[in-house]
Amino acid sequence: METGILHLKKKPRHILKDGRRIDIRKQVSEIPLEFDKQECQFEGVPASNIIVGGVTYSADMQIIEAKKAEVKESAELANKYSNIIKKQAEGHDSFRLDKSCIPLDTRKSLIDDIDNFSLKFNKFARFEKNEVDITKSKFEFFKTNRGKIEYKIDANNFGLGKDKNQSNLILEQLNERHKRNALSLFWDGSFVSDVFVSNYRLVVGLGGPCVYETSITLHHIYGIPYIPATSIKGVVRSWIIQSVFNFDEKAALKHPDFCNWFGSQSNSGGFVFFDAFPTQLPNIEPDIMNVHYPKYYNGSEPPTDTQSPIPVVFLTVVDTPFMFLIGSKHSKLTESKIENKTIGEWLIEVLSEHGIGAKTAVGYGYMQEVKK
Repeated sequence: METGILHLKKKPRHILKDGRRIDIRKQVSEIPLEFDKQECQFEGVPASNIIVGGVTYSADMQIIEAKKAEVKESAELANKYSNIIKKQAEGHDSFRLDKSCIPLDTRKSLIDDIDNFSLKFNKFARFEKNEVDITKSKFEFFKTNRGKIEYKIDANNFGLGKDKNQSNLILEQLNERHKRNALSLFWDGSFVSDVFVSNYRLVVGLGGPCVYETSITLHHIYGIPYIPATSIKGVVRSWIIQSVFNFDEKAALKHPDFCNWFGSQSNSGGFVFFDAFPTQLPNIEPDIMNVHYPKYYNGSEPPTDTQSPIPVVFLTVVDTPFMFLIGSKHSKLTESKIENKTIGEWLIEVLSEHGIGAKTAVGYGYMQEVKK
């Protein structure tokens, strides 16, 4: 150990040895002021072990080492975070951790990407802040610059598997499990399943609640696009009312078979519709609708050619087959008919002639049966 003179009254505490100042570690316990200017023995620079007046005053080295490890770990995390942000900034995926409107502790975590597409789309929405005009700041998942895609939201196999083949296998297993669960409720004669694929683009839930201007229906657990059972039942029911009863719902509700299928105010329907899941990895692509008269639609001006079009981007599902499932509580689905058509035949007709989802008037949502 070395010898020096204690200096306790002048902060920070230190020891003078041969005119050289040796600081005392903050972790060393309090030394009584009565030992100020007295000779002591010490070791370490800064001093971590001091003997004066026959008493030893020491720093807890475990605390010191733990603090060192904490500082080192913090520096490593900061470096990893910086690399992640740099990588995301250089990429073409719209996901940017530093631009997501999420709690600060989450934004500072080491999240390289989001596997679940629903979580990525809805909870980690990208917010582009306009520093010049804050009113022009907005959430966006797609941006082009002079015709080139600057960034767009990437599904990344929806987090299902490491590659397309594994993802398709998982979706196949999901549909088989879904089918078994449905089949357990109904016997074979009262249960039908069929696979349909879109002719063009499909978008369900376009006007749903979302921080973006447009939305898309995504499964909250699997993160994949799907067609809710309510949408399937609704479009088949409406199509039958339109085709058979000339848009007269009151007349339809007087028809016993219609009420047996879909229910009425006094009775529940006998047919059960299930959510339709994709049978292979969905292909999601952005599409654009161009609002040519924005001031007219917001009620401020008449429609004129002087107004600048405002493109609105939305997500669509392309070339993706879905499995549809329908069960019956009361009768065989092949025997119960309206206008000599079973529910399966009505489903084929409505999907091929009317479509499902949004924008069917311009060709979206039309689907064809996949031949077995």
